[in-house]
Amino acid sequence: MNRVVALAGGALLLAVVAVAMVLFSKDPEIQVDPVVGGNGDEPEAEEVQGDPVRAGNPPGRVAAPPVEEIALDPMALVGLVVDEKGNGLEFARVASTRRQLGGEQFGMTWQSVQLVGEPVSPNGSFRIHLAGGGGTYVAAAPGYAPLRKTGLTVGQRVVFRLQPLVEQRGQVLDPEGGPAAGGTLRFFDPRGTTDGLPVDAVVRADGTFSAALPGPGQYSVRVRSAAGIELERSGIEVSRDPPALVLQLNGRLALKAQVTDRGGRPVAGALLQVQRFGERGQGLSVASHADGSLKAFGLGAGDWTGFLSKEGFADLAVDFGVGAETLEMQWSMVRNSSVRVRVSDAAGHALAGTEVNLLAETPLLKRGLQPDRVHADSEGVAVFPQVPPGRYILSPEQIPGPRVHILFESAEPGQRGKGTLAFSQLVQVEEGREAEFDLVLVRHLVLTVHVVRDGEPVVGARGFLHRGSGPRRKTHEALDLSDIQGDLRFPATWMGEYILEVQGGPNEFPAFRNYEMSAGYPERTLSLPSGSLRGRLLLGDHGASSVELSMRRMKDSDWREVGISEDDGSLLVSGLGKGNYYLRVSGERFAEWESEQLNFASSASHLELGEVHLQPAAVLEGVVQNLPAPQGGLFGSLVVVLDRNGVTQASLPLSGDGAFRVTGLEPGPFVVKVYANGAEVLSLAVDAVAGGKALELRVPD
Repeated sequence: MNRVVALAGGALLLAVVAVAMVLFSKDPEIQVDPVVGGNGDEPEAEEVQGDPVRAGNPPGRVAAPPVEEIALDPMALVGLVVDEKGNGLEFARVASTRRQLGGEQFGMTWQSVQLVGEPVSPNGSFRIHLAGGGGTYVAAAPGYAPLRKTGLTVGQRVVFRLQPLVEQRGQVLDPEGGPAAGGTLRFFDPRGTTDGLPVDAVVRADGTFSAALPGPGQYSVRVRSAAGIELERSGIEVSRDPPALVLQLNGRLALKAQVTDRGGRPVAGALLQVQRFGERGQGLSVASHADGSLKAFGLGAGDWTGFLSKEGFADLAVDFGVGAETLEMQWSMVRNSSVRVRVSDAAGHALAGTEVNLLAETPLLKRGLQPDRVHADSEGVAVFPQVPPGRYILSPEQIPGPRVHILFESAEPGQRGKGTLAFSQLVQVEEGREAEFDLVLVRHLVLTVHVVRDGEPVVGARGFLHRGSGPRRKTHEALDLSDIQGDLRFPATWMGEYILEVQGGPNEFPAFRNYEMSAGYPERTLSLPSGSLRGRLLLGDHGASSVELSMRRMKDSDWREVGISEDDGSLLVSGLGKGNYYLRVSGERFAEWESEQLNFASSASHLELGEVHLQPAAVLEGVVQNLPAPQGGLFGSLVVVLDRNGVTQASLPLSGDGAFRVTGLEPGPFVVKVYANGAEVLSLAVDAVAGGKALELRVPD
C-alpha cells in the first residue's frame, strides 16, 4: 500500500512543482497557469464591498487599493490578492480549477486545468475575462499558502487574502535515539484536498529538517531514512508557531561498524552504500558519525554488498551477511596520496602538454582497463591528486603525426623533426604522502626506412609500424609515400619492438620485418622481394575486368588486398618473396575462386597462373507472399539461405512487399528459410543456377 501511496504522492508533487514554477513567473506576457490544490470544504465567496485590512507596508510590498475602486466588469472577474495585512502581492497569480481524481490516496482533489487571465498587477489587483460563466479559482504567491474560492462569477469583486507559509522544524531520530542522518520526509493530506500539498523536505546530517507548510491544520507525514526505514504518522497538528516535531524511527539495529584509517583514527562522513548481494539498483546509504561509528537499521537477513567511499580515501568494497543478531564490524580505510610528475628532456627543459599515464601495476594486462591521464602544464608538471597506495607504472603518451615538433619543443636547435621516445617507470606510492617523480624523455630523429628493390630506390611505397597485439595494438603510418630516394619517415618513434609493413605499390603484396628501436637516430634499409604472379581471369569468352584480388601467405594468415584485374582480365601481383601463397578473386558477377598453393622458391620467382575460367554467380531472388502481419517488437520478416552443408550463406530482411535478392552464390542446391515475428514460417529446397531465376514463395495459411 505504501508503494501505491508513494506513487500517487510523487505524481502530485511533480504537478505542484511544475505549476509553482509557472505561477511565480514575473513575465506579464504569460497567461495564468494551472495550480495544484483545493479544499473541498471551502465555502463559496460573496462579493466584497469594503476595503481590505491594511496595517503597514513591509519593504517591497505595495499597498492594495480599496476594492470598490476596481471597476466591475460584466464579462470579467475582478479583485485583489493581498497578504494577511492587506498589502498587495506583486508576484501572485490566479488560475481556474476543477475537481478531478488525484491526491495522496487517489481521492478527489482540485486541479487547475486551463490558462485564464493574467498575472496579478504590482498592487495585487487582477481582472480575468471569462468566456461565459465562472467557477472555482485559486490564488498563489511565493511564500504564501494557496487559497481557493468557489462559486465565483463574472461581474463580481473578490479578495484573496493569503496567509504566509508555516515553517515546521523538527528532527528525525534513529531507533536508538540518535540523529538519523540523511533521508527524506513528506507532509501530505490523505484526502488530497489541501492546497499546497504534498511538501517534501530533506533530513540533514544531524537529523534535522525544515518544511514550509500551507498553514495551521492537520497533516500526515511519511519518513524514509537513508537506511531504508519508513515511518508514517497521521493526525499531526500544526499551529501558526508550531513547536519542533520529533519523529523516531523503528527498526532493528542490523549492522554496527567502526570506520578508521590505517592509524586507527576515526573517519567521519564515510558513506556506505549497500544493496542485496547480486542485485542492482539504488540501495541504502548510511554515513559514519564524527567518532567513525556507523549504524544501519532495518536490513533484512541475508547477504549484502557494500561500497564505502570518502573524499581523500581509497574506495573500499565490503561484503557481509546479516542474521538474527546485530553484526559488528571494523573497517579500515586507506588514505590516498598525491602524485606529482615532472616531465623534461635530457637538457632539463620542461615538456609542456605531455600526456602522462598512471596505471596500476597488477591489473596492467586486464583488457579494457583505462589508466588515469593528465597533461603536463606549462612547467611540465602533471599532478594526480587522489591515488591509492600501491605500485604504478608512469608512462608518457605522445600523439604521432607530421607536426609532432609543435607538441614537443626540441631542446637542440635545428632539430624540428624530432619526436620522443617512450619511457615507462615503475613507482611505489605510499599512503597519505605526496610522491614526486621525474620522467626524463630522450629525444631523437624520426625513424627513416630506405625502401629498395634490386638495389634501386622504390618510389611511392606505403609504410606502417605496428606495435603490440590484440586490443592494445597501435599502428603508426609513415608521413608520406616514399620519396625519390625511397625513404619512408616515421615521426614519434618510441623505443621497443615493432613490425614494419611496407607495400611497394598498389598491386604488390606487402613485406614485413621485425625491428627493435633503440635510442639514437635509427635508419633502416628494407629490400623488397621481386617475385611476381601473372595470369588472366575469364568470364565466359571475355576477360573479367575490375576483379578484386586478395592474397595470403599461409592458410592461417589474413587475406590482404593486392589490387584489381585489368580491362582484359589480366592480373599482376608483385613483391612476392620466398614462401607459399594463396590467391582469391571475388565479385558479384561470379562465384568466388581460390587458387591452390602457389610455391615461390626464391624472392625472384615468377609464376604464370595461366587462364582462370570463373563460373558465373548464381542468384536467388523472388517474392514471399502471404507473410503473417507484424506483431510489433523487434522481430521482422527475414530470409536465410543455407548451402547443402547447412552453412548460412546469406541472411537479410525482406522488403516491404516480401522481395529478396541474394547474389554471389555458387550454382547448386540451397535451402531457403523464411522467418516472421521470430518464428520459422517456411522452409524450401531450391536450386541456384547461373544468372538466377525468379522464385515464387508462399507462406502456408
